[in-house]
Amino acid sequence: MRRTVLAALLLVLPPACANDETMHDPDPDPVDDTLQPPPPEGGQQLATSEYTLEAGQERFLCWTFESPADARHAITQIAPIAGDVVHHILLARTRERESQSHFECDQLIDFNWEPLWAGGAGANELNLPEGVGFMVDASTQYLIQLHLLNASDHAVTERTGLNLTYAPDAAALTAAGFYTLGSFQTVVPAHAMGFQQHIECAIDRDMNVFAVFPHMHQLGSHAQVDLTIGGVTQTVYDEPYDFEQQWFREYDPIPMHSGDQITMHCTYYNPEGRFVQFGESSDSEMCFAISYRFPPLGGTLGNICLN
Repeated sequence: MRRTVLAALLLVLPPACANDETMHDPDPDPVDDTLQPPPPEGGQQLATSEYTLEAGQERFLCWTFESPADARHAITQIAPIAGDVVHHILLARTRERESQSHFECDQLIDFNWEPLWAGGAGANELNLPEGVGFMVDASTQYLIQLHLLNASDHAVTERTGLNLTYAPDAAALTAAGFYTLGSFQTVVPAHAMGFQQHIECAIDRDMNVFAVFPHMHQLGSHAQVDLTIGGVTQTVYDEPYDFEQQWFREYDPIPMHSGDQITMHCTYYNPEGRFVQFGESSDSEMCFAISYRFPPLGGTLGNICLN
């Protein structure tokens, strides 16, 4: 009888172990959530968490990040890793820190955000000229805004990121910035095949421009950007416009002076029987050109020319 009880206890009790390591599986490897390609050596990746858009849904989402705390840095390349439903990406730094790390942000721009870079669907990387960079102080709060549109017939879950390349020595570089011209008055008539809008801005100080990113929405068919310097006009962008492949164009820095002009020509193809006016939605329209220049201007308003 005693042997029977003892045998039963041995069946239900766990075996004795020499140490705890034989009783527990080792801790699993930490999950690496780095997007591919990874950030360059010495650089930084700003990667969003997962987001989901239902079929036909449109959203504006923001995330905040921290720049390195060790020193001031200069960004010399920005390379997007964009998902399939990205309409545009904005990279900014905040003037006053946003309190949330992830939130809905359905506005085109907030004056608490100082834009550094913007790209559209399918945008390529922006390479700054040698000796030039976007200057970022230590422990700066970055903000990424995504405008998202799911035009498919099924839900999409994905992530988006930016790879930032930092110069080895920020102190050796010249600071860069942006200059945006555009209009809030865009109206494309019904059945307009080849309708054009022309936006012209005279700059009020000297600068060197080295890249441009035209931006329209789904009715855009052609984009042209002209620089008029000392009365002589040269074209720096003149191509068919593809809403799904909104490419930057880079060129050797071009000196411009106060009184010179930048002109954006937007051409639209509207087969529909309704007029389409300015708006942030992809179903509305825009006519903007974002130029990159050095030296920068402080703040936001001085970098925007609106007709």
